[in-house]
Amino acid sequence: MKSKWRRLLWSVAAAFFTLLAVAIVLPFVFGDRIKEVIITELNKSIKTELNVSPDIEVSFLRHFPYASVSFYDVELTGQGDSTAQQFVQAQELAFFFNPFDIISGDYSFHSVYLRDGSVNVYVDENGLANYNIIKSTPDSLKQEPFLLTIQEAVLENMTVQYMSVPAEVDIRTRLEKANLDGSINGKDIQLIIKGKGHSLSVLTASASRELDLPYELNLQLDVKGELGTTTLLPSTISIAKNDIQAQGYYQIAETDSFDFEFEAIGGDIENLIGLVPVEFQDQFEGVDADGEYKFIAQWKGIGKGIENQFIASSLNLQKGQIYHPVVDREIKSLYANVYYSKDFGLTADEATLDIKDLEASF
Repeated sequence: MKSKWRRLLWSVAAAFFTLLAVAIVLPFVFGDRIKEVIITELNKSIKTELNVSPDIEVSFLRHFPYASVSFYDVELTGQGDSTAQQFVQAQELAFFFNPFDIISGDYSFHSVYLRDGSVNVYVDENGLANYNIIKSTPDSLKQEPFLLTIQEAVLENMTVQYMSVPAEVDIRTRLEKANLDGSINGKDIQLIIKGKGHSLSVLTASASRELDLPYELNLQLDVKGELGTTTLLPSTISIAKNDIQAQGYYQIAETDSFDFEFEAIGGDIENLIGLVPVEFQDQFEGVDADGEYKFIAQWKGIGKGIENQFIASSLNLQKGQIYHPVVDREIKSLYANVYYSKDFGLTADEATLDIKDLEASF
């Protein structure tokens, strides 16, 4: 019996050391060829400048079970306004591949990895986005094998910024980790984004908000570059345990427009209070909440720079109640509608609060 175990252990040890030896030897055998393929394919596919450290690492262990080629101190210039920030900055940019494919002569790469840096999406006053960096492929070259067929992108510890001059909006967030699946075809992008992070900052021409709360994303985006349209397909955003369904579109054209819908049904009222901005949280100190809420909202706008906006929202607490120690009252069965309009068919800003079915215990 012992001899069988001994033979098994020797077999496992032999397999392990064989794989380790292969992982050490392969970078020396295939390393230069792998680097050459990556650099050639990048030059073929992007039309802006990519700057990296001269130290390029090929490893079969660093991102095990994948083999990888890593670039460091990465700066990728975006298209358009040269005064804008770099489109991508990262401590490491790595391409993942199957080591057995390399051995068989297949130099296809399927995943890209970015860590410790930033992605800055910038839309200038003419509606041109800096992420349009992929070269168009002439019909005569479309039959040529394209090795960098990226099926997945992984972002880790990255700051993401979206700044649009026409929309007068600046959104920033910190992603702990996110997976992006989809495709890029010229100016058209289809993406599925799943990730988690914290800290969200939204700055517009009329207001600014900052939230330092954990969140999770499950988004589907469809970008049509020629049309200037970004469509948010039915997606989920979870902020501090509040699950929000969202969908809509944003279009940059001669007359810009957007229309988004948000819905949260069956959420916990205590979690809803957790979304209150920091500057107002002291007003909710000692509040006792119980039950569920329902929230529905529509936010739309039209006009160059989105001068005209309209917001309609409703909050339903008919399945919950709130007790506030300051007023020593319990509120339940609250149904409230809030409307806000900025020059949307009106001559001036207007906000309306409509409260129905309010019950309070005295």
